[in-house]
Formats: sequence, C-alpha cells, structure tokens
Amino acid sequence: MKALLACLIIALQSLSALADADSHGSGNADLQVQLMPGDDVAVATSFVDNRTRAPDGATSTVRAFETDVWQKINGEWKIISLHYSVIPPPE
Repeated sequence: MKALLACLIIALQSLSALADADSHGSGNADLQVQLMPGDDVAVATSFVDNRTRAPDGATSTVRAFETDVWQKINGEWKIISLHYSVIPPPE
C-alpha cells in the first residue's frame, strides 16, 4: 500500500507541476484509495478541477470526477484504466 500511495503522490505532483506551468491544470481534493483483496489492484477516486488554455489564450475550468484503477504488474504500480466524468456547472 505504501508503494501505491507513493505512486499516487508522484502522479499528483506531476499534475500540480502542470498546473503551475499554467497550461493544463488539476486540483485534486477528496482523494480516496481502496486496495482490493489480493493487494495487487487498487481504485483511486477524486474530484478534479481541470483548467485549460486555448491557443487564443482563453481559459476554462471544468469540474470532474476521476476514477483510476491501478494494478501491480511485475512489482510496479501502473494505471490500467482511467475514467473521467465531467460534472456540469450549476445552472
């Protein structure tokens, strides 16, 4: 489990670095990780705020919910599935 959390932290730091570069961004909150029986598959879920910039400089932010399925393959944690669902803004 420690190795999986380390992988998640590295992945989130990479996303934060992108946000700091102000090209693509992601702010994660409410990260939850569930380790499945057998200890070689885990599911990570979180809400994300994804910020993008168009070539003309216009920016937009979309709130979404992301689910990542991680599997330990040959001793290394790898994402084997990722699902991203946009949450529509309130009207």
